[in-house]
Amino acid sequence: FNPAANTEKLTHNALYDMHRHPKKHEFNIRYYDNITKKYLLFSAKHLKDIENSFLVFHKDNQEYFVPSHRVKEILHKGKSYWKS
Repeated sequence: FNPAANTEKLTHNALYDMHRHPKKHEFNIRYYDNITKKYLLFSAKHLKDIENSFLVFHKDNQEYFVPSHRVKEILHKGKSYWKS
């Protein structure tokens, strides 16, 4: 039994559910950024793909790759939808 693997699977399931949601523009993803040492928020409308264990965001003509294990919370209309 590996609790970390179970948490990772739950994270992936929540992310894929949100990514396929017909109103994904109503969701935000909060994750911890190691470079700035703070939590950042991305709108799910900028989420273009989930590749392996990375979220790929397109915003302002740039691509951002966020490791899925850094996702701490998914918000729907400002309220917590899923939290690690």
